[in-house]
Amino acid sequence: MLGSNINGNTAVFLVVDGKEQPIQEAAPVVREEPLPRVRQVMLTAESPVSPTKKLPAVQSVASGPVPTLDEFLNRWRRGKAGLKPATEAKLDDCLKIARRYVDMSRPVTDYKPQDIRDSLAKARADKFKGRRLKGQTINEAILRPLKYAFALAVEEKFIDSNPMESVNREKTTPINRSQHSWADAERILEDVKNRTRESYLELKFMLLLGVGQAEAKDCMGGSVDWNANQITFIRRKTGKQYTVPVYPWAKDFIKSEIEPRLTRDQAVFDWRNPRKALATASCNLGLPRIEIRSLRRTLIIHLIQQGIDLRLIAKWQGHADARLILSRYGAYIDAEHENRELERLSAAVGRK
Repeated sequence: MLGSNINGNTAVFLVVDGKEQPIQEAAPVVREEPLPRVRQVMLTAESPVSPTKKLPAVQSVASGPVPTLDEFLNRWRRGKAGLKPATEAKLDDCLKIARRYVDMSRPVTDYKPQDIRDSLAKARADKFKGRRLKGQTINEAILRPLKYAFALAVEEKFIDSNPMESVNREKTTPINRSQHSWADAERILEDVKNRTRESYLELKFMLLLGVGQAEAKDCMGGSVDWNANQITFIRRKTGKQYTVPVYPWAKDFIKSEIEPRLTRDQAVFDWRNPRKALATASCNLGLPRIEIRSLRRTLIIHLIQQGIDLRLIAKWQGHADARLILSRYGAYIDAEHENRELERLSAAVGRK
């Protein structure tokens, strides 16, 4: 029957034995087993998640035949384009030496560390231009380019590892840093003059003008400008002109010995490698043996000791600024110059 409850709302009553009883809301029926679809979802959620299997790394597969070592070497060389012309020329010279002793025509995958060692043994035993290769030359001209060429092959997954990692570098002899004073260098030149005139002219030219061996060997005839106190030469390799200051101590030498040789398109010197003459003269005078490049250092130190502006010295030597002059040549101090500077300082203090 219908009626109202205590709240005034309509309610349905059930009459049992003459008594009204409200109909209770039935409790929700909970199934002992969930519906099949729900059960399926629950089982899937509760099951352990299987780890994702990692697929093997995809190796890059190059189409066509495997490139040769020479191809990788050429690619490394092309990556060095844009350097200064002298630096690029030096790189090309190194590659010529490397190709002389290492067979570059094989596929890059064929090389083993022992192959490189065999090539190095051949380079050590050979005499290049009458002299054996120095360890430094082998390291720079052979080992270094090969290392970068194989590194490119590793990067592109043609080989798994760089075979150069198992090849030891050559032992190198320390560079001779012996340095002669200006006075000792002049004594050496006089000794050379008594035995071989052409070597004497070459060495004196390098000392008095601060010119390196390569420039002295390659310089062609030019002209002397006595108003500007400079001499113009032409580089044999590039055909470009460059000037060298005519220092006061070099004027007589330039007038008497060099200017008569300045013929266009002809070498200034009938080149004779003066290395042996320099070593013999040093031995005769009881002085340490020096390298030819030491003569250029002697001039630069002489200019420093004369109080010349370092910026001018850098300009005359073809450097961009004076930092290299200080860092490389500032360590060489002549003992006589040091004593003269102390005497000058003492005199200056005494006048005060």
